[in-house]
Amino acid sequence: MAYKDFNVKIQPALNGRKIEWTKHALISLSNSVDNVERLKSVLSSPAIEVALTKVVEGGVAGYYDQFRKVVVPILDDDPGCNGYFISPQIENPQDQILLINWKSVDAHHEEFEKKPGFKSCIDALFDYYAEFVVPWHIVSLELISGSL
Repeated sequence: MAYKDFNVKIQPALNGRKIEWTKHALISLSNSVDNVERLKSVLSSPAIEVALTKVVEGGVAGYYDQFRKVVVPILDDDPGCNGYFISPQIENPQDQILLINWKSVDAHHEEFEKKPGFKSCIDALFDYYAEFVVPWHIVSLELISGSL
């Protein structure tokens, strides 16, 4: 009944616009790429790269294998990178939330992207992208209430 009501009452009022459902990430308790300490580190970063990645159907395990095998060592060795957090969205586990902690936007765009390691990261994950990934940055994020 709820789906029928949505299509009869709500859908016409949208006038072609889409509804964007909330996205939540899983946080692991293990010493992994998705633990709370990594997330806290990234959220206190001066420049956070956000890359919402839609992974091809059935490709999540391979995506994570390549991320750990190729991307993790490159990011760990880059002086402009202070960490990363990656986790599937609860609502659609094929969609991955990747946050990278950069010392600055320039450390990412002007330095890292000009190194061979950047191309190696893209090449390692390319076959797992269901859509072209367009990352963006958040700078000077401030916690205004509560704690992490």
